[in-house]
Formats: sequence, structure tokens, C-alpha cells
Amino acid sequence: MTKRAHAKALRSQGAKNESHARMPSLQSLACLAYLASSRELSFSSLRPSPPSRPLGEPLPSSSATRPSPLASRHWPLLAILIAFLALGLAYSAVNPLHEATDELRHYRFVQHLIQRRALPVQGETSGLACTIQGHHPPLFYATAALATFWIDTGRDVCHEPPTNPFWAYRYWEVGRDNKNQYLHAPDEAFPWRGQALAAHLARIVNLLFGALTVALTWATARLIWPDRPALAAGSAAFVAFNPMFLYMAAAINNDVAAAAAGAAITYACVRPVSYTHLRAHETLIDLVCRLLLAKKKKKNNRQQQHHILLHNT
Repeated sequence: MTKRAHAKALRSQGAKNESHARMPSLQSLACLAYLASSRELSFSSLRPSPPSRPLGEPLPSSSATRPSPLASRHWPLLAILIAFLALGLAYSAVNPLHEATDELRHYRFVQHLIQRRALPVQGETSGLACTIQGHHPPLFYATAALATFWIDTGRDVCHEPPTNPFWAYRYWEVGRDNKNQYLHAPDEAFPWRGQALAAHLARIVNLLFGALTVALTWATARLIWPDRPALAAGSAAFVAFNPMFLYMAAAINNDVAAAAAGAAITYACVRPVSYTHLRAHETLIDLVCRLLLAKKKKKNNRQQQHHILLHNT
């Protein structure tokens, strides 16, 4: 065999060996592509396997090898929710009944569902001798009615506590007198019973809607900034420790339930953008949000390319 033929044979054998050496890397790329299209892709799948355990060494405990995801990833949210609920319960205990904004009329809606087993009717045909917040959506009121229907308040839907005749006297001045609209009797003191118990339980239901709002805010921020958990914790704390939000969440109203619904819609709009592999199972609202955001992104890309062309010319 000539030297030229021998060199050609060596090059051929080297190329063959190189192709065999590439096979594992191609298989790895195929596996990564499969994982990327599934929901199981995580940074843990890219980490090298741990060293083998020496013979005779006892198996490590599951708690040592697998830290709890709830404790490691969600502890800021849990701490914020615990503080929010504690402060909300304090607000509810300190604030006298029906002194919050329109709380008495919101409470009447709940009692209307319990005592008359029907939604209130607006206008003069309602048959009520009092005003009621009957024009609001019934989600919160129905939930509060389910939580308090078993309590015998002993009072009609239109019951109104005795009014403080001096509550509006020089209300703009700082002081402790004549700030309450109603006169409060000892039957509102703890331990609660009757109407006081029903009202405080309705406040706790509203407080849970507030906690849901905080949790959805945290979840939305985690989707937007998956690598910056501090922003998610800050977003949840900004909502949870807003004094007015705490005050409203610890009272009877439907405003906090509306905030929870808005937070849920925001989360539903953000979620398909981050989890594109869920497009096969997306709902109509997911599809609309994704198409709107994709259209906006395409428009921004065109504008950037146009500016680049103008800069180059």
C-alpha cells in the first residue's frame, strides 16, 4: 500500500471514529429538546449526577436529600400571608361593627340571602324599608352567607344600631370622641355571639379574599420575574401591608373580592406567556391575551429593525 493510500485510510478511520464520538452529544441534544418541550424541564435536569455512594454507607434520609419546596421557595409568601392575616384580625377586632365604609349595607345583603333566600331587588319594588348594597355581584355575599347562615342573629335584615347624634360634629378635628356613627352596646364585646359573631365571621371571609389577592400577586410576579424572587416578595408585601387594603379586607364589603378577581385575571393573562407549552390546553381568555401580547411584541420588533436600518444608513 502506498503512503497516499495509507494516509487516506487513516483519515477515513478518523472520520468514522469522530462520528461515533459525536453520537452521545447528538443524543443529549435530542433529550434536551424533548425536555424543553415538556413541563418537566428544570435546572435540576441539567445538573451532573452526584457521586456514587461507597459500599456499606447508609442511605441518606429523604429530608436531607430533598428539601421541601414549600419551605425553600414559598417561605416569603407564607411569612407575608401570616403577617397579613394577623394584622387583619387585629383590624377586625379593634374596628367597631358597621363603622367601616358602607359596612352595614353590605352586611344587610348577606342577611338578605340568609333570611329571605333570594337576591335583593333594586328599586321601590324591593319591599325593604332600608337601603342595601344589592347592586353588587353576589360572590362575596354568598360566601359570607354560607359561613354564617347557622347563626341566629335575632334581628331583621333592616335592623340598624342606634345612631350617635354627635358623630359628625367637628369630625375633621383629631380626637377620640364622636368618631363613631353608631352607639355600641356591650353585646358586641368578645366573646362574640349573635349578630356580632356573624359580622366578624363575614369580615374573616373578606380577609381570606384579601389573602387570595396577595397570593395571586406573588404568583404573577414569579411568572414575570422567575429568577428574581425578591420582586415577587416585594410585590406581595406592597399589597398586603397597604393600610387601606388591610382596613378594607378586615371589614364587610365586596371591594376585596373584586381585587381578587382582578388579580386572578392578571395571572391568567400572564401565565400562557411564560408557559408556552400549555397552548394546547389554553382557554379563550388565554388565547386572546397571548395573541394581543404577541402582536405587540411583533410590532416592537419591527420598530427596532426600522431604527437599526435608519442608523446604519
